[in-house]
Amino acid sequence: MQQLTDLITTAVGPAVLNIIASSIAEGLKQKKPDHIINIVACENMIGGSSHLKEAVFSHLTADDEQEALSHTVGFPNAAVDRIVPIQHHEDILKVSVEPFFEWVIDETGFIGDVPQIDGATFVQDLTPYIERKLFTVNTGHALAAYVGYEKGVQTIKEAVDTPEIRQVVEGALHETGSYLIDTYGFSKKEEHDAYIQKIIKRFENAFISDEVTRVARSPLRKLGADDRLIGPAKKIRQPQYLIKGIVAALAYDFTEDEEAVRLQALKKKKALKVCWKRYVDSHHQTIFIKPFLKKQLINQKIPFQRVKGIFSMTFFNTFPCLTIYKVRGICMKKKKRLRQEVSFFQLMSAIIVITILTGGLVGTTGYLLAKHVLIDAGKADFKAHRQRSDGHT
Repeated sequence: MQQLTDLITTAVGPAVLNIIASSIAEGLKQKKPDHIINIVACENMIGGSSHLKEAVFSHLTADDEQEALSHTVGFPNAAVDRIVPIQHHEDILKVSVEPFFEWVIDETGFIGDVPQIDGATFVQDLTPYIERKLFTVNTGHALAAYVGYEKGVQTIKEAVDTPEIRQVVEGALHETGSYLIDTYGFSKKEEHDAYIQKIIKRFENAFISDEVTRVARSPLRKLGADDRLIGPAKKIRQPQYLIKGIVAALAYDFTEDEEAVRLQALKKKKALKVCWKRYVDSHHQTIFIKPFLKKQLINQKIPFQRVKGIFSMTFFNTFPCLTIYKVRGICMKKKKRLRQEVSFFQLMSAIIVITILTGGLVGTTGYLLAKHVLIDAGKADFKAHRQRSDGHT
């Protein structure tokens, strides 16, 4: 009697999902119409199964194919956690992995009965587990790689054994840990601190120590707005150690990494701020542009266009990302630079008063009016100063 599979899993890497999608689509076309199959993409990415479903369905061109298969083929998302270093075996089918593993699957994505799988955890909401893994394991791994590369070490173990690098990794994971505890209530601070040390111990495993250039590969993807570095940094007030990792990632210039080469080429051609907006922060939601640019300028001397200082802050949970622009006037007289700036506290005081008095929608209008009034005042003061300066030349 012929046995029919009811579960398919992948572990091929995010970039390969689009390649295997056509083969999966052809196989699904040949299955029995009423036979149920669930496909789980066990990849190091968020929403891997959803991504695979979109790729597979793009190869279903007949009018009724997508509709028919959507009722018999499920694509439940999953979060997987197991470090698999570069393999050096004569037998290409032999794979060395660390003892630790975690496999969490969203049971709401299954069609039909949820299967019993040894070692798998089934949950109703995958988000907390995805973010815990992404913002702890992936964030720590990436920080060790980028800062390690910056400091000239070769492996992840060497990186976490270096006190200066370890301090950055641990500091960043405590920053992300505070967000995870406050948002999802995973554990008390002491328990999460122990979890962080457990993760770092995994990085110290000499038998699975990985090269920093492999862990750091694809920096443009890993610098994505919701990925392991920028993602948690946007959720934390005044991140410090995460910033150091982001700075190191933007400086990553390994010549055998295609994305690293593209990143460095763009920085040289179009300036750092343009590079940041194009690849990292297309929605302009970052809260640390000014210190990031400042550190890049001082430490790496990267050419960049003159920019305004940008700040963002959470304000009464009503305006989640107010952006305050410093008004800057620059006057070159006898090689001296004069800056006339509207006081940050002056602008914020105006916003607070208007918001308290009027609230909500009117407060937003008041913010815009206050901003423009103060900016115009700053420009007027600067214009008057320039006229006085011209009169003395």
